[in-house]
Amino acid sequence: MTRAAAPVQTLLTLPYPPSINHYYLPVVRFNPRTRMHYADLVLSAKAKQYRESTGWLILSQRPREHCWPYKAAVVLTLTVSPPDQHVRDRDNILKATLDVLVTSGVLADDSLVQEIHLYSAAPKEGGVIEACIEAMHSTDISEAAFNDALVEQALVPPGLHSGARR
Repeated sequence: MTRAAAPVQTLLTLPYPPSINHYYLPVVRFNPRTRMHYADLVLSAKAKQYRESTGWLILSQRPREHCWPYKAAVVLTLTVSPPDQHVRDRDNILKATLDVLVTSGVLADDSLVQEIHLYSAAPKEGGVIEACIEAMHSTDISEAAFNDALVEQALVPPGLHSGARR
């Protein structure tokens, strides 16, 4: 059986995540070998519950004809409907959303997200995030060909482009 290619576009509906301010809990641990205490961060109970429930929800929305994870550059578009009218930091949503996309197997790694578009929408009961993940298409030009084109157009003097060796 062959694996299907990652889809060009995936649309997902996710629940509103807990604030990143409550996503991690600080703990103090003891290392018996060094006999020193150190601080660490662990996922809170809310974060663990969000990851698990959202992971199952994402799995139920998985298209039959496609196989995740995305393993190349993607564009992530999020339309956020908060649960109420309270003023919130929009960037608090990103960490939890990216983490759940990776742990549920949609993305191989969150470093693959090359562009993020974040839009606000009217509040909805419980809060909702509409996520659109689109594969980025790479150009057919190599770095060497690109550098040669810059030299030809006299935009960069010969020997000074990024690919030049000394």
